[in-house]
Amino acid sequence: GYYDMIFMDIHMPVMDGFTATGEIRALQKNSAEHIPIIAMTADAFEEDVLKCKNAGMDAHISKPIDIARLFEVIRIYADKESGDGKNEEKVNGSGTCMYAFMQRLFRREGRARSIH
Repeated sequence: GYYDMIFMDIHMPVMDGFTATGEIRALQKNSAEHIPIIAMTADAFEEDVLKCKNAGMDAHISKPIDIARLFEVIRIYADKESGDGKNEEKVNGSGTCMYAFMQRLFRREGRARSIH
């Protein structure tokens, strides 16, 4: 697919993140493709995390965003999606390891990738 991962805001004005996730998952029902959807919200209680999972989201990142947690989640789902073992080194918030990881994530398959 076009997107490798979706970061979903839960509190959007027209359609909330739960409804948007349901719409995306409904589109994928007849497809083997599964795009990881990561909730991003200030709602951080255990029941909030569970509500996101029950809505079809794969992970939850609470706001304010912990950069280490953000890159941990990106690494986990990039590893699952690529299946090539190239993302297995530890990802940290700085240095060449992070740069190399981001290069692989956004330039995989010889084409530039973008974050939307």
